[in-house]
Amino acid sequence: MVRGKQTQGGFCFIMQGNSIGKLSMIDCRIDSCSSTFSFGGAAHIFNWDTSNSEIFLVKTAIVADSSCGIYNQSTDNAIAKWKLINLTISGNQSIDASEGYGISSIGNNTGILSVNIKNSIIWGNQKDAIKVSAFSQTPIAITSSYSNIDNVTINNPNTYTAGTAMLNSNPLFVNTSASNFYLTGSSPCINAGIDVGFAYYSAAPEMGAYEFGSVGINEYVNNSSFSISPNPMNDYSIIRIKDNFIGGQIRIIDLLGREVKMVNVDAQEIIIEKTDLSAGTYFVQLLSNKELRATQKIVIQ
Repeated sequence: MVRGKQTQGGFCFIMQGNSIGKLSMIDCRIDSCSSTFSFGGAAHIFNWDTSNSEIFLVKTAIVADSSCGIYNQSTDNAIAKWKLINLTISGNQSIDASEGYGISSIGNNTGILSVNIKNSIIWGNQKDAIKVSAFSQTPIAITSSYSNIDNVTINNPNTYTAGTAMLNSNPLFVNTSASNFYLTGSSPCINAGIDVGFAYYSAAPEMGAYEFGSVGINEYVNNSSFSISPNPMNDYSIIRIKDNFIGGQIRIIDLLGREVKMVNVDAQEIIIEKTDLSAGTYFVQLLSNKELRATQKIVIQ
């Protein structure tokens, strides 16, 4: 989590000279950050001189910042390649009414930038999802697939290619005014992504940073909707549900977010047997109408 950073946004990645570098960011959230420059971003990525870099951003939310989501400069003879997978870039607002894009990129001279966007949501920022302005001999090339992206502003010779299974629809977040960018049960982004090797819970991955019904390992809520006893489990545990969730489901996931067991709720007490569950730490989730209601941790010995 990166929150409330100022001057250069949530982070600043600068490649210059003849340097070679890589940046990977996985399972992160950048919010409430700002930039000294009205055109700046919550994430600043600069590619200058003859540098060569690769950017890999995965399952990351860049949301509710006082700036663009990502601001980039690709100049001189720099070469940069980005892979943006399962990102949510939304709710970013600049103090300058002409700024506040989801992604804003400027190219100059013969700098080369190629961007591949997949399983992502870029929607509901102050301005368009993507803006590319370049004064370069070599175009900036952006491709996207299995993503939900609203308006794109791009000028020649740059290119934006919308590929397979693209959406341009309200993603139906839970509550953007409260900075909750999880998906509601009626979101068109559910099961709309493509398998890229990361854990997902149902028929297909979601678009965006958050799987529907997911809960981060550091975000689990241990509330009073149900109890687990004994915990740790040796042979079996009883889940006692205190409210009426008949017709819901109990789902058990491992620390990688993989579903290992699903049980229908048909009584106030549910017996979970160890059977084929390996020793380790898991999360027990209570679902109702396909929405996550509560989560608790269980240890299996």
